[in-house]
Amino acid sequence: MKEVEDWRRRFARKASRMTVGGSRPPDNPATSWFGRVSLAEPAEMWPVCQGRLMWPLLQIVVRELPFCPASLSDIAVIRVFIDPRFYELNTDAGEGWAVRTSATLEGLDVITEPAHESKIRPFPGRWELVEADYPTHDDLPWDSPSALRDSYYELGFENVGGTKVGGWPSNVQSEIFWAPMNKHPHNPQYAFQIDTEPKAHWMWGDSGVGYFGRGTGVHQDEWAMSWQCC
Repeated sequence: MKEVEDWRRRFARKASRMTVGGSRPPDNPATSWFGRVSLAEPAEMWPVCQGRLMWPLLQIVVRELPFCPASLSDIAVIRVFIDPRFYELNTDAGEGWAVRTSATLEGLDVITEPAHESKIRPFPGRWELVEADYPTHDDLPWDSPSALRDSYYELGFENVGGTKVGGWPSNVQSEIFWAPMNKHPHNPQYAFQIDTEPKAHWMWGDSGVGYFGRGTGVHQDEWAMSWQCC
């Protein structure tokens, strides 16, 4: 059906999806990891939440990505930290998690992680290209025809799960209420997600997903995080 193919072209987004583990740990610290952060800016302090050392959740070395969204093109490294009690905090307001970025790999320090007592098993991450990622039913445009909505998944519009950069968020309960519906002051745009990764002993509640958005305009150095679970 021509109309379906038109919508398929309209919705499709590329993404980079991480495979956690399955390869030997590299000697080079400037590589992507799940559950480990090995790089830091000079004099950068390890993040703390309410007196607790935060856990390293993800390190993304952007040059390794087979696809990088334009919103991250000025970043070389993304480091994500999480507090083990993040679910008790107002995560949308920036408590219980931290995103730190570096514009270049040059001059970064190779760090030894402090005794943060993380339960996450660290694994190197390998990236694969997703040629076409589609939104979940929740993110369909309001003007999409009812015929498309009623048979959306049967027509082959697949949202690719997993830890990924770019593409569409893998919504569990609903669309992400950042902007404009929630009138978030930084007007963040979805950038990447971190999925539940059983191999690494990491889970967002009950098999959930964490979503990360980068602020736009003058707020591009600000980040937003939200998570959903079953």
